[in-house]
Amino acid sequence: MIGVVATIKVHADKVEQFERVALELAASVKSNEPDCLLYCMTRSRSDPLTYRSLEIFRSQAAIEQHMAREYFASAVERLRACSGEEPTVEFMDTLE
Repeated sequence: MIGVVATIKVHADKVEQFERVALELAASVKSNEPDCLLYCMTRSRSDPLTYRSLEIFRSQAAIEQHMAREYFASAVERLRACSGEEPTVEFMDTLE
């Protein structure tokens, strides 16, 4: 399995928009991607303008399928409009 953590800094005036899009994306992933075992957007307690998407996929193929989905591409575009910078993304292998 592969873990993914994406960190996104959001403009203060875009928080509501960001959270709405993030929740829509999470619902789409959970409904359509059985090989995504966890997909959860979180907000930092120490910096409420920093969000982290926590994800676990069964395989690299599942990540590639996720990234090829139309709803993912649309959401990423709308989420980027809420941030002043590119997200940082880290891929991790799970210990099994």
